Amino acid sequence: MGDTEVTDLARRRQTRLLAGGLALYAVLLPIGCGIGFLWIDEELDGDFWLFLLLMAGLLAVHIVPAVVFVLWRRRRGVRWAQPPLLMGVYGARRASVIHSIRAGQPVEARDQEVAIDVAHRMAARRHIVVWFVPVYVLIGIALLVVLGWASASIPVLIASITVLFSMAVMLVSSRLALRNADRGRVWLEQHSS
Repeated sequence: MGDTEVTDLARRRQTRLLAGGLALYAVLLPIGCGIGFLWIDEELDGDFWLFLLLMAGLLAVHIVPAVVFVLWRRRRGVRWAQPPLLMGVYGARRASVIHSIRAGQPVEARDQEVAIDVAHRMAARRHIVVWFVPVYVLIGIALLVVLGWASASIPVLIASITVLFSMAVMLVSSRLALRNADRGRVWLEQHSS
């Protein structure tokens, strides 16, 4: 991946996205922990502020090092840590690249590097789907068994419907991801040099 304008913009946008996600997590984790503490306060005989401090410390323990690790690996040039070049392309140009790959058509010369990157990423998703979806479905079935989905209680029924809905969404989206993986592979065979 060369030092082009697209690459630089993609890196800046990825950095902003990681920083924004980290900031959002830093705000939502203490709020969620505070609500949880207030909800189960009778069972925990402890100090509210100490609990919030410990939960906010989780941010520093596992999220901050993960983001720093990704940024460090990106700086070292590791391929998996590089942002998608599509992040460095805006609007109609982005849509044109995606449409061309899905339709199996060539792209403009200036978008060839971006299209190759997108097609490689699309084709690589096949492995993720093949391994992740069966595990996700098995976890969903196990949750339904543990919940006792035939139970007449309203909370169990709502939880069961939620699990079934999320499994259906996962199956549909995995089919779309597999189709796009095939399209990316075909485009690479036909149009990458």
